[in-house]
Amino acid sequence: MPADDEAPESSSTAGPVSLLVTKPDGSEFSIESLTTSSSVQLAKQAIEAEQGDAWLSFELWVVGSSDQLADSTLLSACISAGEGTAGEGGDEDGQLAPSIKLLMISGGEEMVARKSMEHDWGFSPNHLSLLEEFYAAHPECPATKWLKPAERTWESDRAFWANKIKKKEETLAVQDHLMWTNTFSATCTDASEPRYLKAKPGEKIKCAINYTHKETKTTCIIQFQIAIDFEHPVANISQICNSANINKAKNFSLTAPSKPGLYMIWSKCCYHYSFRQAEDSYPTSYKDCESWYANFIAWVRVDEAAAERPPAAKRAAAW
Repeated sequence: MPADDEAPESSSTAGPVSLLVTKPDGSEFSIESLTTSSSVQLAKQAIEAEQGDAWLSFELWVVGSSDQLADSTLLSACISAGEGTAGEGGDEDGQLAPSIKLLMISGGEEMVARKSMEHDWGFSPNHLSLLEEFYAAHPECPATKWLKPAERTWESDRAFWANKIKKKEETLAVQDHLMWTNTFSATCTDASEPRYLKAKPGEKIKCAINYTHKETKTTCIIQFQIAIDFEHPVANISQICNSANINKAKNFSLTAPSKPGLYMIWSKCCYHYSFRQAEDSYPTSYKDCESWYANFIAWVRVDEAAAERPPAAKRAAAW
């Protein structure tokens, strides 16, 4: 992972810590290179360096706890009453370093794909269940031509998006049409997960994107718009005619639907003379909403009881 994705170590009160780790096969080893202000992610990366297990392929639990450790958790939070023992080493004042007993739980290639989508592209860890929920709520769209939500795996979904990213890069090099949302962030009641927003009915969701929209092959007029399902008004992002908008910034707002439920933010291109004509051509039902997923940006859960949480620390994606 890039260095800026690593949780920083803080401060002044950091002291040495010993990790006693049990692998899925029952073997044990220790890590002595970290401090109490190291994050779980840094611990996982140290385990990768020591043992060769890709850090995205496993999760960590404190022995005796039923809660999986989040990557951003500091090791100091794992040391509480009844947890940890005195280590064999000590600091320069002769104090014994605390030990934390950890379990490694491996998820194989499926977990690698899930963690990659979370860390690299900002997807929710619940993304596949949300995908299935959305299409199950709209039986008028069978979603069986290619999407098949109930059969989707993290590996297959990651491969789908990786292929789209590859095609995006190829299209950038030629004159063909390209519409792509490079990054996305939002502000609403709960934007703590960048691609899974929670908002109250009728709430204004403030969005910011970096996008690319270009076509220099013809003189067609092409609109790029973003909407929540087929709610109006939609957001007008870009209109081109034999031109290119590369890595442009755009701020806009969307209004959460009045009816509680799960919705999709997605983008659409149209070949019309104006944004108004393009908006008028938006779908009016879920009959063909399988195709929306190819331009997926984020989920929105509309719920009157949504609890306020701070926004995500980083944008959803840089893909």
